[in-house]
Amino acid sequence: MAIAKSGNLKLRSWLVGSLGVLALTCPLAAHANGPETTLMNTAMLLQMEDQADHAKPREQCYLYTQLVDVLTDTASRQLAAGLDEDAARTVLRIAGVVTKLQNVAARDTKKLKDAEKMLSESSRRLTDLVRASSGDQRDAMRGVVSKLDAAHSKILGLVFLQ
Repeated sequence: MAIAKSGNLKLRSWLVGSLGVLALTCPLAAHANGPETTLMNTAMLLQMEDQADHAKPREQCYLYTQLVDVLTDTASRQLAAGLDEDAARTVLRIAGVVTKLQNVAARDTKKLKDAEKMLSESSRRLTDLVRASSGDQRDAMRGVVSKLDAAHSKILGLVFLQ
């Protein structure tokens, strides 16, 4: 009986300690969406693009696809936060990355099927963003979606050629 009480006491103290840690970190996480996080995300995105630009030709397609995926997620978060202008700029940046992606897609690439899956998901999410965006930005975003769909079709064709 003493062992069971001791185990329960340890479990209880562990739970209380864990809840205390959560209580302390949650307010910090809530404030992490400020300008510092935006700057960190911008630096991370620039680093990802630079890495894709300077990667081996076989790896560039997949790295650009990852960047499109992250940029799509970023635009989605910006739109959800009410930052419509920032979301529009991010979508225009996606268009630039998609152009690079189309230029390298014809090469012999690694992880082509994974890239195709990611592009499919990014295209779906970007289409959802177009529906949620304001009228002023919709036309530009539709152009980016059609460009992304064209890149996806090209990569999908390459997948079936392999």
